[in-house]
Amino acid sequence: MPTAVADRPAAAPPSRTPIRPDVAVRLKEPAPQKAPAPPAKPRTGFFYGWLMVPVAALLHAGTGVGQTYGVSVFNPLILADLGVSETALSLTYMVASLVAATPLPLVGLAIDKYGLRAVAICLVVGLAAGCALTGSAPNLVVLALGFFLLRTLGQGALTLVASNTPAMWFDRRLGLAGGLVALGQSAAIAFLPAVFILVVSGSVDAAETGGFGGLGWRRGYLFLGLANAAILLPVLFFVYRNRPADVGQRVDGDAPDVSPDEPPPGASELDGDAAAGPVPGVQNSPNTVRASLTASQAYRTVQFWYGAAVQGLWGMIATAIFYHLLTMLGERGVSEADAAVCFTVFAGMMAGWQFLGGVLADRVPPRLLLSVVGLLGAAGCGLLFVAQDRYFAWGMMAAFGSAQGLLTVTMNVLWPRFFGVGALGAIRGSVQTLVVAACAAGPVLVALSRERLGSENPALLLFGGLLAAVALSAPFLRPPVRG
Repeated sequence: MPTAVADRPAAAPPSRTPIRPDVAVRLKEPAPQKAPAPPAKPRTGFFYGWLMVPVAALLHAGTGVGQTYGVSVFNPLILADLGVSETALSLTYMVASLVAATPLPLVGLAIDKYGLRAVAICLVVGLAAGCALTGSAPNLVVLALGFFLLRTLGQGALTLVASNTPAMWFDRRLGLAGGLVALGQSAAIAFLPAVFILVVSGSVDAAETGGFGGLGWRRGYLFLGLANAAILLPVLFFVYRNRPADVGQRVDGDAPDVSPDEPPPGASELDGDAAAGPVPGVQNSPNTVRASLTASQAYRTVQFWYGAAVQGLWGMIATAIFYHLLTMLGERGVSEADAAVCFTVFAGMMAGWQFLGGVLADRVPPRLLLSVVGLLGAAGCGLLFVAQDRYFAWGMMAAFGSAQGLLTVTMNVLWPRFFGVGALGAIRGSVQTLVVAACAAGPVLVALSRERLGSENPALLLFGGLLAAVALSAPFLRPPVRG
């Protein structure tokens, strides 16, 4: 009797058909990974970076209490109060300025580690404390410590924060943004000395009209430090942001559907050197770190030392010229009134070239702009060498102001475009140390030239020759390789 099992048809033997090699490979491949989530969409259609431009300019103005043009307002009153000589006060300021350069690389490292915003808040608080200490100084020793804090935190570190801010928000339009930020520096030079004089000495006709008679240099320092903090700290807490990713945006305000692997329309590498790394405008994802060199890698490049040398050379020359300017012009028959116009000419040309240079920096390679800086600076030295009247003096200051403005925006673009933003704080902190040290040496070279060689002309020939060498060598500068 057949069983149910016997009635069931026999199962077909398993297939022995070999699997094709290409199919086997596909079977062994892991399942495709899900694409990462796109970055957050911008909160509004307005790019937050354009708000950061005036904020960074305000930070530039906030360095005024630690800048030479700010400290100089207090010097006559300090001399009268402490009863020290002008030489002793000048040496105190020079030594404090030299020592103030040493902590700047550490400030740069802190910026890279903790962000610009956190460091800026600490700097503003420290700057207020430095003002209070300076205003309470009973002697040159305490005054030197106060000057050290003002120069380190104001002229050095806070300037570093203000200058680095545009590089975090802009790439293709970094030149324009940096130029607009630098205008804050020009405006501070033009207006803050008058504000400081009013705070310290009061209105000119105060005795006749019974108006504000000034706070004096001690209370004036305390007031300006507190006022600086009262203005800057709320801005840093509630407005300032480190980078576009903090507000769900991308560098240059690019739309979120722009692929970080493809340059947006119009992006081009300004120096035409493919070895320089990604082109400006490519690194736009808030979740992607823009390709950068580390600080140690940057220090091993010729480009770093060339850029630092140019920046330090200009700082040395400009400081030397300004420190001895009134004396040199007076010996050339230029009156004090005409010499005073020089500062207005300088500030006006500096501001104009900061804006024009910012526009050019987005279209012209930094190497060519540096060459123009060298030509303008050499022309300024030549005009001062032959100056015999006010017109030569004004022409000299126009050339120097133009060079200063163009150099400022060029270096603001050169450092992030050559080395990236990953270690920008440490890199520019090291450069700032060299610049501050060079600035302290400049006036000494002119003084030695006047004492040992009979006039400042040998120093002017040296300065003009070095700037001409910059003009000739800069066109050969190319960006370093960075991955």
